[in-house]
Amino acid sequence: EPEIEIEKAAMRDSVPKLNRAKLETVILYITELSGARPRMDISLLLNMFYFCDFNHFELHEEQLTGLLYTKQPAGPSPEKIHSILKEMENAAKLHRIKSSYKGIPHYKYLPGVNPDMKKLSAAEKGVIDGVIEHYSGGPARALSNYACEDMPLRATKPGEPIDYELVFYRKPP
Repeated sequence: EPEIEIEKAAMRDSVPKLNRAKLETVILYITELSGARPRMDISLLLNMFYFCDFNHFELHEEQLTGLLYTKQPAGPSPEKIHSILKEMENAAKLHRIKSSYKGIPHYKYLPGVNPDMKKLSAAEKGVIDGVIEHYSGGPARALSNYACEDMPLRATKPGEPIDYELVFYRKPP
């Protein structure tokens, strides 16, 4: 039995290893296509990153951005994302804009440069397009609640890293 485990581990690497160039491309692509939508804010954006990463891992058994997520009360929280967004802002790759939706103020991001789509495979772009299509127009709270019901979050203790392997225990919608 241990030999089977070793083979399985060699086939699929579920340990997050940040791919900064790919992450920046994903950020720019999502904000280019949906950053200006009225409901789009940082909370919705972070949940979209989670679904891009975990859906891609479920379908293709490989990392997309390599972000490490922890379970927080509001849902999945990607590690170091706020400093990465700030660095992109400082480099004028991303613009943070104060906005409001139904009188509630929030911040949203718009791209300052075009995403380098050569950094994404067709399969990766397909997963991201699916997430944008399904989740970018809805309320952030609804997506956050949906994420909290997703098996990887349900099976993780608060504050703990979310194991990508848990996507294989999701129930079909």
